[in-house]
Amino acid sequence: MTDRYSSFTRTPIGKKVVSTLGLPNPVPLRRYRAGEPPLHGPALIASAAETPTAQSDVANAVQNALLAAGVDARESLAPT
Repeated sequence: MTDRYSSFTRTPIGKKVVSTLGLPNPVPLRRYRAGEPPLHGPALIASAAETPTAQSDVANAVQNALLAAGVDARESLAPT
């Protein structure tokens, strides 16, 4: 499905209208292609756990699913 507004903002007249009226200029979204990594960097997993060191069951499930998909899923952005 095409996004008519995004397509319009990439035309010369669309660029002029967007800048003149102060409209938002959408950023093209990165789409997954076979053979590419799912993400270009690590995924940060966080939750509102009761203690600072404990993750919720949901966060653990999300992290495990991401790890199974080959994503570098971390609890902190500290270098590994």
